[in-house]
Amino acid sequence: MQGYLRISAEAAEHRESRRLTEAAFIQMSREPGTVILDARSPEKYNQLHIKDAINLSFPDITVESLKSSLPDQNTRILIYCNNNFVGAEKPFPTKIAVGSLNLSTYIALYSYGYRNVYELVRCSISRRLDLN
Repeated sequence: MQGYLRISAEAAEHRESRRLTEAAFIQMSREPGTVILDARSPEKYNQLHIKDAINLSFPDITVESLKSSLPDQNTRILIYCNNNFVGAEKPFPTKIAVGSLNLSTYIALYSYGYRNVYELVRCSISRRLDLN
C-alpha cells in the first residue's frame, strides 16, 4: 500500500501539467507517433471509441500487454475514459470523480514507467473528435 500511495502521489504531481482540452487533445492526436489509449472494457470500446484508439482494458494492463501494445515507454500516449464525454451515457457511463478510470489508468501507466502520457479533461461528443 505504501508503494502504491507513493507512486500515486508522484503520478498526481506529474499529471497536473498533462491534462488536455478537447482542442489540444485533437491536435496532439494528429501528430505522428502519438497513440490514443482507451482503457475501458472491450464491450464499451466496441460501442463507441475515438477512431484509431487502441483498446487495452484496465484489468489487462500488465508488463506483457504493455510490452506488446506500447513497447516504447517514450511514446506519447493520450488517454480518455468514462468521465470524459458528456451525452453518451451508454458507451461512457459516468463514474464518480474519485473513481474515474482516467486516474487509475494514469497511475498504472506512470508506475510502469510511461511518462509521456496526456489526459483528455472533458468534452461533449462532437464531430471534431472522430468517433467510431
